Formats: sequence, C-alpha cells, structure tokens
Amino acid sequence: MKLKAPVVGDLWTKFSMAQLSRTIATLLTGGTPLLSTLQVVQDASDNTVISESIRNAVTDVQDGKPLSDSLEKTGHFPNLALEMIRVGEQTGALPEMLNHVADYYDEDVNNKSAVLLSVVEPVILIFVAIFVALILISLYLPIFSLGSQIQK
Repeated sequence: MKLKAPVVGDLWTKFSMAQLSRTIATLLTGGTPLLSTLQVVQDASDNTVISESIRNAVTDVQDGKPLSDSLEKTGHFPNLALEMIRVGEQTGALPEMLNHVADYYDEDVNNKSAVLLSVVEPVILIFVAIFVALILISLYLPIFSLGSQIQK
C-alpha cells in the first residue's frame, strides 16, 4: 500500500530504490559477489514488496539472466534505475552506476519532500488556528452568555 499511495507512494519507491542501490553498490565495491549481495539486500529491505522482488531476481540471476532484466520483470523498479543498472552491467561499472542511482534518488527524495513539507506546513497551521479558535470560542461563549443574563 505504501508504494501505491497517491502522494507519498512515488516518494517511498524512490527512497527504497536509493537505499537498495546504495547497499548493493557498497557490498559490490567491498568484493561481495552479486548473488550474495542480493541475498543480503533482500533480508535487509524493510519493504516486503521490494524484498519479494529481489528474491525473484535472485533466482533469475542464478539462472544467468542480467540483474536489470530480472528487476524489470518484477515491475516494482523505476525505468531510470533499470536503465542505469543495465548500462553499469554492460560497461562493468555496476557499483559506480548504482551509486549514481542512489545519489539521484536521494536528491530527488530530498527535493520532493521539501516541496511536500512546504505544502503541508500551511495546512497544519490553518488546522491549528481553527482548533485554537474553537477552544477560545468555547471558553468565552459561556462568559458572554452569563454576562448578558446578569444584565437582565
């Protein structure tokens, strides 16, 4: 449900992709084989949909298919990330391309969350103002009605 949410679903997908890319790149740079890396990443992912997609990709990679094709088949990864992974596989620079993917999505998530916060902030301020106004009215209304009854 988090990935399909109207406003934050895209943001959550990009955040998950940045985490995933950064983790894979770090493990590959450290010399961990791709299959072992994918198995570690599937256990480390906090999103069950992404974890299941990686689990399916592991079986495809074990069968000799490229990582980009295996991830594309799941349908849960952005096209830009898949294309960059494909280029990284073809050029032999997969960790570097995954770092670029992570950097891009980190920056995109930061920018979009800042925009989202700038939209949500005034809405919260309006709700707080209405809440305070209701409390003030509920406190002063009995005082005013009491004052009008005393004058009679």
